[in-house]
Parts: sequence; structure tokens; C-alpha cells
Amino acid sequence: MAIERGGLGSDLGAVLGMGRCWGWGGGAGRGAIGGGFAPIAGARQNLPWGAIATPAAVRGGEWRRGKAPGRWRPVDRACFFSVLPQRRPMKTFVSAKIHGVYVTDRNVDYNGSVGICAELMAQAGIDPYEQVHLVNLRNGERWVTYAIPAERGAFVLNGGSARLGEVGDRCLAIAYRLSDRPFEAAVLFCDRENRVASTGTYDVVPTL
Repeated sequence: MAIERGGLGSDLGAVLGMGRCWGWGGGAGRGAIGGGFAPIAGARQNLPWGAIATPAAVRGGEWRRGKAPGRWRPVDRACFFSVLPQRRPMKTFVSAKIHGVYVTDRNVDYNGSVGICAELMAQAGIDPYEQVHLVNLRNGERWVTYAIPAERGAFVLNGGSARLGEVGDRCLAIAYRLSDRPFEAAVLFCDRENRVASTGTYDVVPTL
């Protein structure tokens, strides 16, 4: 966003992230109280939050003022602007994965969740009551629940999850995390007894 000389209104508009900014024209003098606001034509729309324009950023524009208090008047030229460095947007990345874990029990009367071997959870970095996405590799079902620690080698579908799989089904358990940049994620590959057969990581891929 850009501002006029004495642009009190534009500073405020820029800080608030408004799509169109207004300059304080000044009646008795530039920036004087009692002057009219002037909308700056050609100001860039939809700037990110915190975009700040400064007079030093204005290049080649005309300084304009309202002719009388309360008079609205557009500035004819588009003004240039400067933007402060912005934080990268938050995205959802995979943070842990348990691959090929077998269902050992089902309990439809339990109040929800999935019971995962506590050792697997700790090694994968999944906390108790953390949200996990489950995928049943036999029937293709995919759903979201939360993990609770269970005894060694256990993988128990509780509550409604019990309707989505059978004992012996091979599944995936995936956890996600919000971050402003990618990071390495641990992957555990299980054997038929739900012990860790091998491990891996999802490495960070450089972005352009």
C-alpha cells in the first residue's frame, strides 16, 4: 500500500491490511486536521497482514491534498510501496508414520480412539491423545481418531473404528503437524508381531 505525504489514514489502512488505502489530504496544510481523505488510485489489493507503506517508498507519484475539509478526491497516480518481510504460511506436514501395523483386537463398546503399542508410539514420536489418521490397507477405509498407549504389540480399534477393520488387517497410522516449513518425519515399518522391522525418514525436499 502507498500513502500520501502526511498520510495518517494510509498508515492506518496499511497496518490493518485494508485492500484500499486512503491518504489524509490536509486542508490548511499537509497532514493538518480538517483536511479530506483521498483514496489512492491503483493501490495494490489484498496485501498480506502487516504490509507497511512509507513515504520513502513512493517513487514518482504526485502529492495531492483535498481542496476543502471533507472533500474526497482520488490521487491520479499509483504509488509504490514497501512490504515488511512476511512469515511463511503455516501448512500441514506429516510428522510420523507407523506402516504395516496389524489389528490385534476390536472393541466397539469403548468410547473411541485407537490403542497403539506404547513403544511404537514413543519411537515414532506420537504423543498420547494426539490426532492420528488411520488407513486400512485391506478395505481402503481412512478415518481420523486419537492414539492411546496400549500394551506391547497391540493395535486395537475402539468405538466406531471397530466397524472399519477386522483382526489381522494391515494398517497405517499417520500423524501430522502444522509448521511454516518442511521437516524430517520418522517412519516405522512393522513386522507381523507389530515390532519395528526397520525405520526410515521422510527427508526434507528443497523447494524452489
